[in-house]
Amino acid sequence: AAPMNSWLEKKKRKAAEPETEQANKFKKTVDDSASEFLCPITQELPIDPVIAEDGRVYERSAIEEWLERNEKSPHTNEPMGPKLIPALQVKNVIAGMVKSGALSGDKCEAWTKKLKREKAVAGIRAKADAGDVDAMNNLGVWYRYGFNGLAEDQSMAFYWFKRAADLDDPSALSNLADCYYEGRGTEEDPTQYAIKLTQAALLGDSHAIYSMAANYYVGDNGFKKSASDALCWAKKMETV
Repeated sequence: AAPMNSWLEKKKRKAAEPETEQANKFKKTVDDSASEFLCPITQELPIDPVIAEDGRVYERSAIEEWLERNEKSPHTNEPMGPKLIPALQVKNVIAGMVKSGALSGDKCEAWTKKLKREKAVAGIRAKADAGDVDAMNNLGVWYRYGFNGLAEDQSMAFYWFKRAADLDDPSALSNLADCYYEGRGTEEDPTQYAIKLTQAALLGDSHAIYSMAANYYVGDNGFKKSASDALCWAKKMETV
């Protein structure tokens, strides 16, 4: 019985070899095809693919940022204009390969994570446009530090902080004060810094309250040195 079982196992393995070899060839073909869609700048599969004048597929945000500073192809280094054509078919092919399981591994994982980030950003942006101050603050922070796939953009960070601050959101007022203090996304403005910081502190923002206490204690950033005012704000920190 043992020799027979051994013979059957060998026969099964031999029969499976052509199928395995064929599957490996198919997988390699799919991977090679997917490599043709990699953005030459990000080296990732694009979420919003476009075709540039050099005939290559790029992630829209990556090539747009490139073309703001360059007039040549990042792939060929030859002169290239700014015209971009949406590559809807490429987008559909990539999505189909990922969803069907034909494409797997690092390329697929990176694309899936990127798509989730894009959807998260789109969801937050929709809420922010509808007047949600928490969403506005989130977008401000994401643009400030370049989180969730967004390019760092201090002007956009300032824009969203200001929109939320105009609705008297304490956290946004505090963030806006920092923008005026450091000149991020706007010009340095000590007066606006003091105004926004005070408003944020009065509305209970802990960071702003701490900054008020520190400013009065040292006598800095347009605040007159005052031990009593510093102590008053320090006591408020215990209640937030």
